[in-house]
Amino acid sequence: MPSVLLLKAQSDEARSEAEDPYVSTLTHHKFHVRLIHSLDFHFHSLENLAERLNGPKNYSGIVFTSPRCVKAVSEALKLNHLPPGWESRKVFVVSEKTDQLVRSVLNFSSTVGASAGNEESLISVILEEIKPGSKPLLLPIGSLSSHKVHDKLKERGVAVEELEVYKTVPHPALKEQMEEVVKQNIPDVAVFFSPSGISFSKPIMTEAFISKVKFIAIGPTTKRALEDAGLPVASTSAKPNPDCLLDAINSALKEES
Repeated sequence: MPSVLLLKAQSDEARSEAEDPYVSTLTHHKFHVRLIHSLDFHFHSLENLAERLNGPKNYSGIVFTSPRCVKAVSEALKLNHLPPGWESRKVFVVSEKTDQLVRSVLNFSSTVGASAGNEESLISVILEEIKPGSKPLLLPIGSLSSHKVHDKLKERGVAVEELEVYKTVPHPALKEQMEEVVKQNIPDVAVFFSPSGISFSKPIMTEAFISKVKFIAIGPTTKRALEDAGLPVASTSAKPNPDCLLDAINSALKEES
């Protein structure tokens, strides 16, 4: 039974590890799965965010590039819905998971971009919907944002109002749990979901761990981060969902055999 290590933030919709959609899918397909929460998040600037959210007339839309941004909006508003007026604005989401959270946490269903899967594709979707010279898009971001969405849209004449609303930090249990894996239970496959997960985990890895493990990235941005960290990429999940990850893992293991 191949073993898979998942290094990701805690799932917002899962109350336990078994309910994590990646864990349940891989377990169903006879993988031994170990989940380590690599990231934690600290929200800030929520009053500033709430003020902007209460003025939808000032924007042509809002862009959610991660589930954490959705949670920040929910925390800022202390409501389970967006203020009146956003229903006539564009609400962009980067992935199916982010879309599900907008629907469940903010009770908003008229979203655009769920099938994008990554920021590069979402930028193309936004450019099809928003004309240059329109009112700005509101873009809540995290502290480790690449600012790619802001910069690429600005280059094309689309105004973006960026606001940092959370900081990404290592999960408090990451070091202890990673050291245990590195010393005792080296997996066949390690899956990274974000560049920050790589930067926080890489210093704990040993040469033996790196030489034995097949590294898999969720999406092109994380793939580039693995490469920049000097870690060989065995495969990349085309989109951030369990079925695409399953395909990537099977592809990496098939190449080995």
